[in-house]
Amino acid sequence: MASTKFSILLGCCTALAGIVMSAQAQTAAPETAGATPKAGTLQEVVVTAERRTTNVQKAAVSVSAISGKDLAAQGRYSLRENLQNIVGVSAIDPTSTTSQAGNDVQGGYITIRGVTPNTDPGAGPSVLSAPPTTGVYIDGVYEGIGGNYDIQRVELERGPQGTLFGRSATSGVYSVFTVDPVLDKYTGAASVEFGNYALRHFTGAVNIPLGDVLAARVSADSYRRNGYYNSADGDLENDGARIKLLYKPSDQISALLGAAVQISHEHNGGESYTWPGWQQGNTSVVQALPEPVGSGHNHSKQFWGVFTYNPGFATISFVPTYRTFDQNATQVTSPLAGYNLGQILVTPLDHFLTYELRATSNEDSPIKWQAGTNYYRNDIYNTNLNAVLPHGSQYPIAANGVPVTEAGYVVTSKRTTDYSVFGEATIPVFTSTHLTLGARYDWTTVDIQQRNTIDLFFPGDMLGLAPFILDTLNINAATGLRNYKNFNYKARVEHDLTSHNLVYATVSTGFVPGNVSAANVGTVIPPGIVVQTPTVYDLKPETLTAYEVGSKNRFFGNRAQANVSVYYYDYGGFQTVYDTIPGVFTSAAPIAVPAHNYGFELETLYSLTPEDRVGVNFSYDQSHWVNMPAAFADGVAFKTLRADVVPYTLVANYDHTVEFAAGDSLDLHVDLHLNGPYQAAAQSTEALAANPIFDVLEHVGPQVTANFNATWTPANGRYDITAYVRNFTNKTYANPWIIPYIPGAPASVTTSGISLNYTDPRTMGLRATISF
Repeated sequence: MASTKFSILLGCCTALAGIVMSAQAQTAAPETAGATPKAGTLQEVVVTAERRTTNVQKAAVSVSAISGKDLAAQGRYSLRENLQNIVGVSAIDPTSTTSQAGNDVQGGYITIRGVTPNTDPGAGPSVLSAPPTTGVYIDGVYEGIGGNYDIQRVELERGPQGTLFGRSATSGVYSVFTVDPVLDKYTGAASVEFGNYALRHFTGAVNIPLGDVLAARVSADSYRRNGYYNSADGDLENDGARIKLLYKPSDQISALLGAAVQISHEHNGGESYTWPGWQQGNTSVVQALPEPVGSGHNHSKQFWGVFTYNPGFATISFVPTYRTFDQNATQVTSPLAGYNLGQILVTPLDHFLTYELRATSNEDSPIKWQAGTNYYRNDIYNTNLNAVLPHGSQYPIAANGVPVTEAGYVVTSKRTTDYSVFGEATIPVFTSTHLTLGARYDWTTVDIQQRNTIDLFFPGDMLGLAPFILDTLNINAATGLRNYKNFNYKARVEHDLTSHNLVYATVSTGFVPGNVSAANVGTVIPPGIVVQTPTVYDLKPETLTAYEVGSKNRFFGNRAQANVSVYYYDYGGFQTVYDTIPGVFTSAAPIAVPAHNYGFELETLYSLTPEDRVGVNFSYDQSHWVNMPAAFADGVAFKTLRADVVPYTLVANYDHTVEFAAGDSLDLHVDLHLNGPYQAAAQSTEALAANPIFDVLEHVGPQVTANFNATWTPANGRYDITAYVRNFTNKTYANPWIIPYIPGAPASVTTSGISLNYTDPRTMGLRATISF
C-alpha cells in the first residue's frame, strides 16, 4: 500500500515538473551561472540544509529560509513567531499555557507536517529533556541557546534528517545561524524597539578584529513585555549575551570558540477564561476568573567550539558543546473544583554534553559525501510538586476530614546517553541524475531513578467525595535502565530536467528512543470514585518510514518560482498518551500507536516588477490513527483523525520597494495567514456521551490574521527605521482546552474545566537600527 501511494505521489510531482519545464522552455532565456541577477528577477538563496552550502533551488529537500533582517522588520522574536509564516509548520512558546514555566528542549514545541511534539514519559510531569521529534540547532549546537537575536538566517528542513545531523530528528530540523566574526574590519549594529504592551527591546553587536588571524564578535539582547490579556499573565523578561572568537591562520585551519548565557523570568496565571453557561447552550458568554500569579526563573549557560581542518581531500570538523539549564518555577493551572493547582518545578541540575566529529568532502568533489559520529549525554535532577493553592488559608477537605494539600510529588534523577554514527553520499549516475544513500545507527541508554508520590483519590478528594491518601512508587536502578538500538537509512534520486527544474524522490526512516516512567492506572469504585495506582510503564520507541517526492522550479526568465513536495509518513508507533479509564484525565499512560500522515506543501514566488514581489504558500496535512491497541481505542472518540493537527495553512505575502531620487528607499511588506478548522483535542467516547457539547466546544474554526511592516533606509544605508503591526485587524481566536468529566462529580465541577486560550491580539512597534 505504501509503495503504491509513493508511486502515485512520484507520478504527480513528475507530471507537475514536466508542465513547469515546458513553460520555462518556452519563455526563459539561458543564464550564465554565477552572473548577477537581472533587474526584476528573483534572488538566489543560499542554505546549508544538507550540511554543505548550496542554492536552495538545488537542494533536493523541502526547506524554507528566512533572513534575520526580515524577522526583525516584522517584529518577530520568539521561536513561535519565527516559524509562523512557514507553511506546514507551527510552534508554541515555552511561556504558553501548555508549559508556562519554560522548558529545556525547544524542539518539543514544534509541529512539522502534523507531527506534534511527542509525550514526555521519562522525566515526569516536569516536561524536561524529552527527546523531541524536531531537532533544533543554534550555530550548529543541538538545542543551543541565543537563537533570537543577531540572526543571519533561519532554516527549516522537513522530514527525517538523521543521516546528516548528530541527533536524529523524525519530523525535521530547525536551524538558526547567528552572525559570525570577520577578520578584516570593525563592524557592529545596535537597535532599540518599543511597542504596545510596554515592549522594550534592545539589541547590540560589535565585531572586533584582533590582528590578521583573530577576531571577536560580542552581542547582547534585552527583551521586556507585559502580558497580552493581563499585565501579569504572560509578562516576560529575557536577557541574553554571546561572544564568538574566530582564529583563522589559513584557509585550511579555523577555530571558533563561543560562550553564551540566557536568563528568562516568565509569569503565568493572573486570569483564566471560561464558558460559565455552556450547559445551557450559552457559549457566547466568556467569564474571566482571577487566579494567583506564578513565575518561572530559568537560567542557561553554553560553551562550544567549532574546529575545522582541511588536509586536502575533505574538511574535518570537531564540535564539542556543553550547556546547562536550571529552573525554579511555579506554574499556575486553571481552577479545578474551585481551587488552583501550583506546579512547583525545581531543577538544580540539567547538564548537556555533546561531541560531534565529522568529515565532509570538498565542494569540487565528484562524489559529495559526509560521515560523522556523535556522543550525547544529559544529566538531570528535578523535583515536581503539584500543590493545591488554598483560598486564604482554607484547603479543600476530603471525606476523611483531612485537608487536601497536594495532588502528587515526583523526584526524578535521570541520565540519557546516545552514541551514533551517520553518513551519506551523493553519487552522479548520469550527467543530470544523482543518487544519495545514507545510513545511521543509534545506541541510546536511559537510566532513570524516580520517586513518584500520588494522591490516590485525586480529584475526588478535593470534592469531598473520597479520602485524601498518598502512595509512593519508586523506580530504582534495576527497574529504570533501558537500552534502545536502531538503524535508519535514506535513499534519494534527483534529476535536473533543465538548469532551472529539479525533481526528486526520497524514502527515509526516523527513530525516537523509548522510555520508562511511572504513570497512574485508575479503577472506578462505587459511587464512581477513581482510585489511582502508580505503575511503571515502558514506552516503545517511535519509528517512522517517510516517503516524499518534490520538484523545484524557476521559470519565466527567472522571475517566477514554484516548489512543491508531497509526502506520506508511515508510523510504526507514534508516541502519545491515553486515559486508562476512558474520559478520566487523572489516569493516563504513555503508549506508541501506529499512525499515517500525508499531505503536501506548495511555495510560490513571482517578481511582478523590479519593485514588486508576490508569494502564495499552501500546505495540506492529514494525520490518522491506524491499528489502534484496544485500550487506546477505548479512550478515543475519534477513531481515525488525530486531534490538534491543522488541516491546511495558506500564507500570502506582497512586497513593494519605493526608490526615491536621493537614493533613499522604503520597503513595504504585507502578509495574510489562514489556518483551517480543526479539532483541538481528542475526547473519549464516554466524555462525549456525558457532555455532547464538548465536540462543539473543542472545534476550532478558521483563523485569519494579517501583518504589515515598513522599513525606511537612507541612501548611505547606515541606519533604518521600521514600523510594524501584527494582526492589524485585532481579531483574536479562542482555542478551548477541556478537562474531561470526573466520575461522581456534580456537573458544575466539570464546567470549571472548560477554559480558553486566546491567540495574540494586535501588537505594534517601532524599531530603529544603526550600523557601523
